[in-house]
Amino acid sequence: MTNPYPESFLRLLQHVGPDARVLDVGSGGRVLPPQVTGLEYVPHPNNSVQADALALPFRDGWFDLVQCQAVLEHVTDPQLAVDEMTRVLRPGGWLYVEVAFMQPLHQAPHHYFNVTPFGLDHLCRHLTVVDRATLGTLEEQFDWIFREAGMTPEDRRIVARYTRRLDASIKPRQRASVASGVSITAIKPGAETDPRSP
Repeated sequence: MTNPYPESFLRLLQHVGPDARVLDVGSGGRVLPPQVTGLEYVPHPNNSVQADALALPFRDGWFDLVQCQAVLEHVTDPQLAVDEMTRVLRPGGWLYVEVAFMQPLHQAPHHYFNVTPFGLDHLCRHLTVVDRATLGTLEEQFDWIFREAGMTPEDRRIVARYTRRLDASIKPRQRASVASGVSITAIKPGAETDPRSP
């Protein structure tokens, strides 16, 4: 798999079980597990559905789990996308979202928004948040930025020695301020469910 699922989503997938209805918004041509419906805006060979995340073609409350990885920065209305994912999620169902925070411009010209940890909380304010996390290391983040800026591989290796040391000493609160991406795991209110994240 060229774009593997994050561990947090795989734990949720196991938690909801093999009979659950699962939606991957922005599946990107992944090879999908049997219970996962893959939705993508552009054609990909493994997609189940080609559609817009701002107008999901599913009825209310259909899915037990919805995952969205590296998509919200590429839609023109992130709030509408989250609202649509929430709409198709059953009460008591799970939502897992990852989004760019400090990432440089990518997939131009369709990179519209980066989202802070507080911004992701705001987008998911109508859900019960179970877990928040940061994504990526400073070494990866700076390498990406400097690669985009045209720095040579040798100069990037020099910078990496310093950022690797910084990664080892940075505190979680500091990391939340400079993370490459942020994620949230949440439950749609309205039905009893196990509030503990898997």
